Amino acid sequence: MVQEHEPGTPGEDTEPTATRRTADEAESSRASRGWWDRNADEYQEEHGAFLGDDRFIWGPEGLDEAEAGLLGPVEALKGRDVLEVGAGAAQCARWLAAQGARPVALDLSHRQLRHARRIDAAA
Repeated sequence: MVQEHEPGTPGEDTEPTATRRTADEAESSRASRGWWDRNADEYQEEHGAFLGDDRFIWGPEGLDEAEAGLLGPVEALKGRDVLEVGAGAAQCARWLAAQGARPVALDLSHRQLRHARRIDAAA
């Protein structure tokens, strides 16, 4: 939880503080969705060119599935059902579809899914 002081109140010149507390699943989901919806545009602006529209990039390390082959031989993906959870703008799902897989991309951020639809429309 981040606590900020309103302008004109005691403590306004201090930095926000973070504390730990228990949050249930619903609250955690709302917080995560809210964060990604607020930051999706900035995230795509900062990382979109690197991620590409249809590349499968593994995490912040930037490992490209086309080179790494962590999912096995590309030929083995053809006809496979693949669920991508936390898909963002669905770049990995597009790569999987291009290999003949049948991906389903899920993301809790409405704003990230809007980026996915924008990229799909441009393709």
